[in-house]
Amino acid sequence: MPRIPGTIRSATDASGAVGKPGGRDGALYVSHSGRLYGTERMAIATLEALRSGGFDPALCAPPGEALELALALGIRTHSFDGWAALTHTFATELARHERLVTLTTSVRQAALFETLRVFRHGRTAHLHVVHGGVDEKGSYGHKRWLAGFPVRIVAVSDYVASRLAAHGVPATRIDVAENFIYAERLDALCALPLRERPLRRIVVVSRVESVKRLDVLLEALRIEPRLADLRIDVLGSGGLFHALAARARDAGRRIHFHGFRLDVLEFLRRADLLVHTCDTEPHGLGVAEAMAAGLPVLVPDQGGAASLVEPGRTGMRFRSGDPRALANAILELRGREPRWLHDLGVAARHAARERFAPENGGRRYRELVARQLSGTAPIHRPPIGSSSTSAHEATT
Repeated sequence: MPRIPGTIRSATDASGAVGKPGGRDGALYVSHSGRLYGTERMAIATLEALRSGGFDPALCAPPGEALELALALGIRTHSFDGWAALTHTFATELARHERLVTLTTSVRQAALFETLRVFRHGRTAHLHVVHGGVDEKGSYGHKRWLAGFPVRIVAVSDYVASRLAAHGVPATRIDVAENFIYAERLDALCALPLRERPLRRIVVVSRVESVKRLDVLLEALRIEPRLADLRIDVLGSGGLFHALAARARDAGRRIHFHGFRLDVLEFLRRADLLVHTCDTEPHGLGVAEAMAAGLPVLVPDQGGAASLVEPGRTGMRFRSGDPRALANAILELRGREPRWLHDLGVAARHAARERFAPENGGRRYRELVARQLSGTAPIHRPPIGSSSTSAHEATT
């Protein structure tokens, strides 16, 4: 990963962690991946928010770009490639701080931490963050196994909270803390120039897996010849990468599969529209970032991404899983005046700047952590749409 100008790689301390020495209160976020997808960017955003609340942050992840970015931002890092290394990290952080908040993302991570903190005499807090995933049972159903531990389950969206409840996780154990964008990235996104031009170029930022439904986009392009001149850039890797890239190539479409890229902002700058096709998306951080970039977005009417846009004002929706509906929606946007698309992007940026600001999302995490450390159970906030909460109340 390219280094961020003006940052210095910190030395490894005696404990094996990389970064500056810790303080009285520590915050450790454990990620299952070292890549810089939405989950990892959200981990860094959360640690940044907790640092602003006085915590000494550390990211624990497999080797990869996430650790590099964390270092560049002055966050201590632990690299792990197995359970022995993770056990050492937990023990190190527990010994390092008088109070420690740990954020885990897998059930096995959570169980290991709970086993180790039995021997800890200081105060600890444990938040288990659920980002969702391709496997319903593994991503949501297995979270029931944490019922016997003093863990708060944090859903990154109301959609995730609803899936957890559907799989038997008690609603009283779930808190919603919506994804947000860390300050440096949000500033960079909002600094991208707004566009006022016809729609000629589409970008897709997504893993290339069956659940992401990129096949819907390819089929929409196949059945609608009036879209043949569009250039489409797909950023992301996954199990279907080679198959879908070959399918697009054989069809002679102007679809370019680039794989995992770190220069996403450059593609957002060049694009005229972001298309998102996954109708079971837990949240849609890529959509949120495109909105912050002032880019019009087109998302399915199902899943977490649907809740990010107000149709006709901050984005557009299409009937999920329906190639014809997607093709028609793109045609409709192509028929709009460039000024209308520009205004859509302006409204999207304004909404994203407010909704996904780190001050708001960070405040929610600091509230949950404070209640856990004080021994007070967090106030349960029902999902958006219930009679006892508003959208604003559930995300701030």
